[in-house]
Amino acid sequence: MEVYNLIKINRVKTLLIFFFLTITGNSFSQTEEELKSIIEKFRLNIINLESEKEWLDLFLHDSITWAMVREGKTELAYSRQNSNFYSSDPRSFFRFLKSNQGNYQEKFYDVKISGENSFASIQFSYSFHKNDKILNWGKEYWSLLKVKNQWKISSVLWTENLHSIDPCPFCNLELIEVASSKYKGYTKEEFTLINKKDSISLNAAFYLPEDNKIAGILIIAHGSAPTTYEDLSYYIRLGTKLNMGVLAFDKRGVGKSTGRYESFTVERSKEWFNLLASDVISAIDWVKSRPDLNALKIGLLGGSQAGWIMPLAASQNKNVDFIIIGEGTSVSAGEEHYFSLLSGDGSGEGISIKEADIQLQSFKGDKGYDPREILKKLQAKTLWFLGTSDPVIPVDATIRVLKELNNPHFKIEILKNGDHNFVNVETGKSYNLVPLIRSWLKSENIIK
Repeated sequence: MEVYNLIKINRVKTLLIFFFLTITGNSFSQTEEELKSIIEKFRLNIINLESEKEWLDLFLHDSITWAMVREGKTELAYSRQNSNFYSSDPRSFFRFLKSNQGNYQEKFYDVKISGENSFASIQFSYSFHKNDKILNWGKEYWSLLKVKNQWKISSVLWTENLHSIDPCPFCNLELIEVASSKYKGYTKEEFTLINKKDSISLNAAFYLPEDNKIAGILIIAHGSAPTTYEDLSYYIRLGTKLNMGVLAFDKRGVGKSTGRYESFTVERSKEWFNLLASDVISAIDWVKSRPDLNALKIGLLGGSQAGWIMPLAASQNKNVDFIIIGEGTSVSAGEEHYFSLLSGDGSGEGISIKEADIQLQSFKGDKGYDPREILKKLQAKTLWFLGTSDPVIPVDATIRVLKELNNPHFKIEILKNGDHNFVNVETGKSYNLVPLIRSWLKSENIIK
């Protein structure tokens, strides 16, 4: 594939690392938070690629202006081919990413947000990377409108300079990461975990309250996407709001972690899930090796695929005291995959959740990894969050299985109209899980 073709299609696959966030205006605090939420949803949808509907909900419509123009030496190089301009749309972009694999990263520099009551803009410089190599760089501009009290992206424009033709002048500058101050009242320690099972190294970070008043330890597990620990900010933030020490790491084969990343398949689910569980166990062992931490209760937190991984890890390591599962499932990998094919996996093009659940009950295919026996015997206290409007996992089947298992250590928290990303599809607002988690932790005597 030519460099041009690779870049023009893949250019925006983002991990959205933000730098030098600048806010304009004196009465912009509420708008700032709302726009940060749009940025975070944009970032997570690109990373997870789980719901086309949720992705498109970020935009005014699915055919907004989505366009690029080349600049400088890159423009001169392509002028003879009459290909200095590229235009697409958010839907086509999402579907292309959904059907392809690759570890891409977009770094944002000098980000500026400005806005009024119903109009806002976000502009920045960017560099786009593939496997840690710079492909292109330039400037990017989003416009947004507030429609029915919700911000919608109304256009995405960017310039492109190919790094191979015109080296990026700012990409080697020292970056000041928002992550260093993102979690107020916390310090961050970066280190390397070694998985003793297969000797791979995991790039990790540990977030510790500055006042050293730690309620417990939370280890964050990954979903199915190729994510770094920076991409787990939603879960890290949950942990910091609970005053927990939080440990997160780059998934194997992603970011700075060694090993090989695998996309989910039913056929490889048993082997792959056991490898991922061993990575979580490496994090547990690290905590237990620390004299200042080993007396604290240890919990696991994560969503989606992590709902399989965390109980599996806890079944192999008795140092797990509690687990919090967000939109994970108790059915087999094969059943979940079959359901997602029926429902459209959040694309909006499948059959209804109810119809998919009915057909799922006659499933006769390969189950792959099946968590039922592990869940039946699991001793760790476990809180399940399940949304009734989640088209990605079979929620009704999950609830039926959990009731059949009748594990006294489990509690199910139903999020009415909740989707796979903890958003109420009726109101468009995210659920605040912190009070629910805190109440459960207190009821189980995990925290005071």
